[in-house]
Amino acid sequence: MPENPTKTITYTYDDSNWKDKLTSFDGKTITYDEIGNPLSYDGYTFTWEEGRQLKSISKEGLNISYKYNDQGIRTEKTVNGVTTKYYLLGDKVILETNGLDTIHYSYDSSDNLVSMNLNGVEYYYVRNGQGDVIALIDGQGNEVVTYTYDSWGNIISIDGSLATTVGVKNPYRYRGYRYDEDTKLYYLQSRYYNPEWGRFINADAIVGEKGELLSHNMFAYCSNDSVNMEDPNGYFGIKSSINKLNHAALYVYTFVISRMYVIQQRFSSVKESIGVTFNKITNKNSVLKKASEAAFKAAKKVDDFTVSNKHLMDAGGRWQKFATNNKI
Repeated sequence: MPENPTKTITYTYDDSNWKDKLTSFDGKTITYDEIGNPLSYDGYTFTWEEGRQLKSISKEGLNISYKYNDQGIRTEKTVNGVTTKYYLLGDKVILETNGLDTIHYSYDSSDNLVSMNLNGVEYYYVRNGQGDVIALIDGQGNEVVTYTYDSWGNIISIDGSLATTVGVKNPYRYRGYRYDEDTKLYYLQSRYYNPEWGRFINADAIVGEKGELLSHNMFAYCSNDSVNMEDPNGYFGIKSSINKLNHAALYVYTFVISRMYVIQQRFSSVKESIGVTFNKITNKNSVLKKASEAAFKAAKKVDDFTVSNKHLMDAGGRWQKFATNNKI
């Protein structure tokens, strides 16, 4: 740690009627409407609808508008005339397209995001123990993108052979939240989170709990504890320690399965040429079997569940059957 700060940022709260409302960040004034929605900041203009639903953001050279469904989940975003449509299953995006790129998303039976298919090419998500997406792995098992963040979700770096293409087009980043490159905000379904401020941009609609002082700060992200908490829907933070084992299990699951699938594909050609079956190659003492068992044991510690095919080999080496029959 440096002895002296490398930078000082001033937060100003000078609204006598609303003490937790940030009125200036680093010398830049923020104006609001009467219910705590920002109207202007640093050249940006914000408009709102249905109370606290962000309708548009604009500044010189940038015009963004949003559309939502009846549940308040975003279904469209238009940036300077280019519209991205989001197709949902519940509150999960399963497909998005803007006329240039098409992305399909795959989830496991517990609604954890497993992979993205960008224009026909599959990439698998790798997470750390806090749920941050820290890497993408391609179908050959190569790590093609890596991400690093600070504790509030500011992106420190995007590296790797596909950093400027796939790395930027993948929207799921810190804590698995959806990140908008155009505004540098995270979309948390009910609200937008600004990692630079370390706060939501507008006030919460839910009143805090009695005796929980920080819950009455209508703009605070995760009660100002970004290290130990997460907020998947923008309403209130939860202890991320509850989910750390889930995230760890999913990390092992994704890492192992992506490589097992690649190895299976490579061995399939050998099987055809020399008549060796995949089941013989992946016997119960093989590295693959042990790796699969390790992934299963990690998931088993998280919750009780039933698994009909807990190893890829038991599913006949078929990824789709394995993914369908398993829950972690």
